[in-house]
Amino acid sequence: MPRRSQRQPASDLTHPVGRRLHRFRMLLRLALVAGALAIASTTWDRWSTPPELQVDVYRTHGCTCVFSWITVLRAAGFSVSVYEYETLRYVRASLRTPPQLRGCHLGAYLDYFIEGHVSPAGLSRLAMEHPEGLGLVTENAAANARHVNVADDERSLVLLAQADGRLRPWFQPPLSPEEPGRD
Repeated sequence: MPRRSQRQPASDLTHPVGRRLHRFRMLLRLALVAGALAIASTTWDRWSTPPELQVDVYRTHGCTCVFSWITVLRAAGFSVSVYEYETLRYVRASLRTPPQLRGCHLGAYLDYFIEGHVSPAGLSRLAMEHPEGLGLVTENAAANARHVNVADDERSLVLLAQADGRLRPWFQPPLSPEEPGRD
């Protein structure tokens, strides 16, 4: 005696549930591929840019002065990634920034912190010399000066923060792009 109709398995593409399951799996695969491509495209700069040209900038929500510094760095050929936080407390702790420095933004370059608008010439010199220290600070940032002219900050004396938190003069950026830095 022939059996009545057998139930088709849900994985069968002729079954409505099987078709929906197949479509769902295909969409999931496409979403995973699209996500992987999106991640790869957004991090391509990290993979293709040498570390000597990568600067991470961390800013608080209200900080707008950092944008002119970012523009200067990008014009000099640096790849800049910007991150916005409510507070920089944890970033400062991870970069071992001395507690007396409390600006509205902070940079990370190679294994150093950058406080203030350190010029591209200062960052290039840092990459060449790798001095022993924690990071660089402009004189204006060290004095916690607010509402400083950005161009003045980029030309101000750059101090090297040492492991004990002391700051020592390290680099005087050029007054003009043609003039070499003064020590």
